[in-house]
Amino acid sequence: MNRIRIFSFLVMTLLLSLNFVGCSKVQIVLPNEANLESIVLSKSTDKNNTLITINGNKEFKNIIHSIKSNSKKTNKESINDIPTNVDYYIKLEFLHAKGESSVAYLYKTKDKCYIEQPYSGIWEITQESYDNIDILIKDK
Repeated sequence: MNRIRIFSFLVMTLLLSLNFVGCSKVQIVLPNEANLESIVLSKSTDKNNTLITINGNKEFKNIIHSIKSNSKKTNKESINDIPTNVDYYIKLEFLHAKGESSVAYLYKTKDKCYIEQPYSGIWEITQESYDNIDILIKDK
């Protein structure tokens, strides 16, 4: 009886540890730059609705690579169309060559930066990745 308890405890510990390890390995799914027409950036606080349109494979590649290589999946869920409880966010709208689009949002909390894909997940990103995109829209 004691062996069964020990074995059960070990199996549960293994499964829980695999779950936590696997969570951070889930990569954000962003479009392939070859399939994009443009990326449109907009600020949540902009009442004038200023849009920055980015065209060109080099720029697409820089943005997408920066996010993919510097993001880490969190345990937070995305359950809304837009981020909640944040004062400022940047909307990234990916316009695909086939007429489709997808959206992601960048935002900061007190000490961390995130990218959120509605209903798919929330990933933590580096301050540098956040700043590289934020500067594109703040310059305008």
